Amino acid sequence: MKNYILLVAIALFTICSGCVPSLHSLYTEADLTFDQALVGQWSEKDKKETWTFTKSKAKEYQLVYVDKKGEKGTFKVHLVEIEGVRFLDLYPEDPGLAENGFFKWHLFGAHTFMQVKQIKPALQLAPLNYDWLKKYLVKHPDAIQHEVQDNRILLTAQTKALQTFVIKHKETKDAFMTLGEMKRAAD
Repeated sequence: MKNYILLVAIALFTICSGCVPSLHSLYTEADLTFDQALVGQWSEKDKKETWTFTKSKAKEYQLVYVDKKGEKGTFKVHLVEIEGVRFLDLYPEDPGLAENGFFKWHLFGAHTFMQVKQIKPALQLAPLNYDWLKKYLVKHPDAIQHEVQDNRILLTAQTKALQTFVIKHKETKDAFMTLGEMKRAAD
């Protein structure tokens, strides 16, 4: 069995604090698409973080995210289209930790997803807002299947339920937080 290893608390909050981890993906095979325009290196003006997307399979990207400290995280990324709305589904690749197999078995990867507001002329991504979701689930605890452990939310809903939820809230104020515009690095 192939293990994709990641400490959810580290990687998910490194790439975008406020992202919501999900046990299941946001896509089925039928929802996948590919847009060559996403391939390349992206960054916000005057920021050191970079997002480098390369094509890894027919409908799959690899993302190498480098934070402001120069630390890397590598993800499998799928571009998903649901009812005309595009999302990225990110899943960590095996970081090749030197720890033993018993230790690695206790680590578990999770999906995160972001609405793709636009790719051209600049990349605009909007992750599901963790703070909004936390408040929303206090008022609507049955809105979507989830677990709370150590005061952290993990979505446990199946793919179709996740899709229904994100489409329902795609325009809900504060449900998705827009990141800054990223420009493509010169080729």
